[in-house]
Amino acid sequence: MLDKKTFLYHKMNSTINIDWYLIFVILGILQALILSVLILIRSRKYGPRFAFLSLFIFSLTIILTEVFLNYSGFIVEAIHFYKFSLPIQFLLAPSIYLFIKLSLHSGKGRSKWIHYIPFLFFLGYFGFYFFQEEAIIFNNYVSDYKLNIEKLPVTANPFQDPIGILKYIHILVFVHLIVYAGLLFNSINRKYSELGNKWFNNNRSYINPVSYTHLTLPTKRIV
Repeated sequence: MLDKKTFLYHKMNSTINIDWYLIFVILGILQALILSVLILIRSRKYGPRFAFLSLFIFSLTIILTEVFLNYSGFIVEAIHFYKFSLPIQFLLAPSIYLFIKLSLHSGKGRSKWIHYIPFLFFLGYFGFYFFQEEAIIFNNYVSDYKLNIEKLPVTANPFQDPIGILKYIHILVFVHLIVYAGLLFNSINRKYSELGNKWFNNNRSYINPVSYTHLTLPTKRIV
C-alpha cells in the first residue's frame, strides 16, 4: 500500500511542479485565513455578528485547503482527511445568513445556533467514513479522480455509509444553500418593508433600489 501511495504522489507531483492554479489556491488559503482571524478579533468590538462572517471565511479556508491537498496529491500522505471539507460546506450558508440577518435586524436571538444542526449531524455521520479502513478511502480517491492506479484489496465495510446518504451529499449541500438563499431573501425583504419601501412602484414597472444608508453591511469598518 505504501508503494502505491508513493507512486501516486510522485506521479501527480511531477506534473504540477510549477502550476499557477496551485499558487493561486495557496494565496487564497493564506488570504482567507488571515482575513478570518482579523475579523474574529474585531468582532469583540463591532459585535458578535462578525464572528459568523469569520466562521464563513474560515470555512472557505478549509475547503480551499482540501482543494490544494487533492490537486497536489499530498492528500495521499493523510488519506483519512480525504473529503474532510464536505461537512464544512454546511457551515457556509448559515454563517453568511446569520451575519447578514444580525446586521439588518439587531437582536441576539436564542435560536441562532440551531442553524448548525445539519453541520453537526454530517460531521458526526462522516465519522463512519473518516475512521474506516485506509485502503477504502484510498480507493475512493482513485475512483473520484479517475486515476490509472490499481485499487487496493479491501473487505466490505457497511458502516462507511449506514443509511446511504453520502452519494447524495452534493445534492444535499445544494438544497441546503437554496433553503438559506430563501431565508436570506425573506430577511432582506422584512428589512425592506420595515423601511417603508416596496419592491415595485404603483405601476409595477420597476424595482425600487434598496436604501444604501440603511441596508449596506458595515464590513468596511473592520478592514
